[in-house]
Amino acid sequence: MQRLNEAMRPILNQLPVLIAVLTLSLGGCSPSKSNETATPVPVSPSLTASSPATSATPAAPNVAQLVAEAKENATQAATLSQSAQSRDDWALVSSRWQRAIALLSRIPEGAPEAAKAQQDLATYRRNLAEAQQQASQPLNRQPVRLARPEADASPADGSSPSPDASPSGDGTASPEASPSPGESPSPGTSPSPGESPSPGTSPSPGESPSPQANLSQRADVTAEVALANHLQQTGARMYAAYWCGYCQRQQAMFGSEAVQQLEIVECDPRGTNPQVDRCRTANVGSFPTWQINGRLYPGLQSMTRLADLSGYSGPRTFRN
Repeated sequence: MQRLNEAMRPILNQLPVLIAVLTLSLGGCSPSKSNETATPVPVSPSLTASSPATSATPAAPNVAQLVAEAKENATQAATLSQSAQSRDDWALVSSRWQRAIALLSRIPEGAPEAAKAQQDLATYRRNLAEAQQQASQPLNRQPVRLARPEADASPADGSSPSPDASPSGDGTASPEASPSPGESPSPGTSPSPGESPSPGTSPSPGESPSPQANLSQRADVTAEVALANHLQQTGARMYAAYWCGYCQRQQAMFGSEAVQQLEIVECDPRGTNPQVDRCRTANVGSFPTWQINGRLYPGLQSMTRLADLSGYSGPRTFRN
């Protein structure tokens, strides 16, 4: 027993030291854990407040700038179409029309320019369809000949003095052939010099009816011919291009007879009798474009609208 106590004595003498070391080691570890778990990470208020700003509403488009850029692209497209020859040329024309359409489509509905933009959009889409059609077809076809105004024709009756007005065989004129002064010649007699009576009528002395006078009142004249004559007399004209399908449709609405009265200006240098300078001076941007009373009206127009724009007051029994 005494030997055991002597053997354990060194261990017992070092026991306080071991307890002290163990206590210090445990005390040094536990604060770090408590600090690590107890200290929360603060959330920056500036970050939470600034997060809504990252999704700001895009600025409203500049309507005036959109209109200006769209018009510029449309003008470029119209200019390029006057000299386009290959499919690549027409593809470039189509891209300009597409750009102009995209710009106008961004104009808000409530903007003051919205109504005009919708009208231009309809015209630009028609021109885009024409350009795309040209880009998909070979260009070796013959140009479509556009009708040009012709000179005024002579009186339609074309009557000549009747042989019944010649003197009788005995050398004296028959009573029917010699009207008294101031009287109208009876049927079958020759008209006085300078007179051009219509069939079955007797013009008063001194009258000289004109072929264009009261054309809209004649029963044998269609409403299309009367309107075309009125447009020609008032100086109205249609700017067109030989490849323009809507231009050809506009002429078909008038008919072959009435279209002879219209003034049609060819704007493509490859067309028949082109007048490119007149088209550029008038600032024509699409086809067809009507110029009536000094104002431009782009696009295919109905016969009734042409009558209203030009102040036509004749018959309106139009076929189309």
